[in-house]
Amino acid sequence: MGGGMINDDYPEVIRAVDYTQQYIRSLIGHVPSPGRLVLVTGRGDSMMPTIQPGESLLVDTGVTSFDGDGIYLVNLGNGQQIKRLVDYGKPKGIYVHSDNPAYPAIPFPEERVIAGKVYLRNRIDRFG
Repeated sequence: MGGGMINDDYPEVIRAVDYTQQYIRSLIGHVPSPGRLVLVTGRGDSMMPTIQPGESLLVDTGVTSFDGDGIYLVNLGNGQQIKRLVDYGKPKGIYVHSDNPAYPAIPFPEERVIAGKVYLRNRIDRFG
């Protein structure tokens, strides 16, 4: 933006994003210990339209158990995935949802692992 300068640096991966403590507190309610917040990149179409492939997500890896409906980083036995978890109460329990209606909801398996909770999506739109 502006004239006279060409940026030849075209990074392909976002490695870090700086946020103020006040902003993190407004998202999460507290400021987690250093190292708990990580950026992950979503791939695939299962969470579209909420999360587009390639978007960066801010995940609190200190959340390792279900703490209410939301989007989580989970391992259902076949690698880490980003999924919405919804508690339907007894007797149904917690279900794993993809926001893309082409994928059916499934019960949250007992051998599941919650690896974090997603708090922020960084959408970078391409112009042109």
